[in-house]
Amino acid sequence: MLGSQLTARIPRFLIKIDEPIALVRVGAEIVYSTYIFLQLIALYARRSDLYRLIDTLRECVENPYPDDVRAFILSTRDTINKSSVMYSKCFFAVCISYIIMPFMATSAVVVRNRRNQTGEREEYVMPTEMNFYYLDIRFSLLHYSLYFGAVSGLSVIGSLVLCTKDVLDFSLIRTASMLFQATAQQIRNLPPGASQAKLEAIIHSHRSTLKCAAQLQNALNSALLIQITFCTAIWCLMLFYILLLVLPLPLKLLALLGVNKNPSERFRLYAIYIYLWVAMFIPKLCLGYETIPQCFRSIAEGMFSFNTTVTFIMLPLKMNNLEGLLQNLKRFTQIGKQ
Repeated sequence: MLGSQLTARIPRFLIKIDEPIALVRVGAEIVYSTYIFLQLIALYARRSDLYRLIDTLRECVENPYPDDVRAFILSTRDTINKSSVMYSKCFFAVCISYIIMPFMATSAVVVRNRRNQTGEREEYVMPTEMNFYYLDIRFSLLHYSLYFGAVSGLSVIGSLVLCTKDVLDFSLIRTASMLFQATAQQIRNLPPGASQAKLEAIIHSHRSTLKCAAQLQNALNSALLIQITFCTAIWCLMLFYILLLVLPLPLKLLALLGVNKNPSERFRLYAIYIYLWVAMFIPKLCLGYETIPQCFRSIAEGMFSFNTTVTFIMLPLKMNNLEGLLQNLKRFTQIGKQ
């Protein structure tokens, strides 16, 4: 596992980055490979907590329950098993498609290169943004085969790690939730004159369920912390990548709204102001409401309208800052292209 992670991470530091978009892509892939590596370490580090939690859950499930509660537990357990199997199949279907699609595209490139009589060759399709130890993976079929085999192995390993982690965590969470529902069902079915033995059984079941919840929290703390941190980082990089790709779009939207320095197009912004007052603010200020829910609903809609109006007011005031930011981003995307 350590060797596979080094194989995934070292070549990405060897790649020559000549434009900011490539930097964002490589950064996202490094963050993703680091996320898989840390999840693997966390899965190994919390194995004792997981084993302890699984044993506790097994003991709780095997406790004596009434027939209706036992039927609920069995049906829920079957549902958890089926959903886990379905999730695993979907996960590996995505993994296989990630391997097959570049292979099919590269096969088409190989055929076109062999039929090409001009001597100009197309580059092979790269599943990841990396240089594989200075091999000619973009034009040499042998080097590309070595690279593709390594990347395919890394994809399978990463899928196994994430699938194991997700299926295990989801199953444990749903099983603990099932125990809480079973305990609540026992309490609801308790007759008014219940015996002391039944009360003690329900109290014992409730304590065992709370113990499972505490162990579940201990087992998931590190995994969820890593997941929320790195998933947030990956999403931020993806959004930044999309912003760099569609950078001219915000300028066009601002021009469409009339928020620019051209006075001849400023009438659009004034028309939006008038529309907001006529369609939103004046009806809400002048019309009364008969019931309290209508009043609160009107207040919520008024707050939304006020937020929209303030946003349109702030756009022309901050137009210079927006234009400067967009121009700086545009110059940032042009680095390496000049």
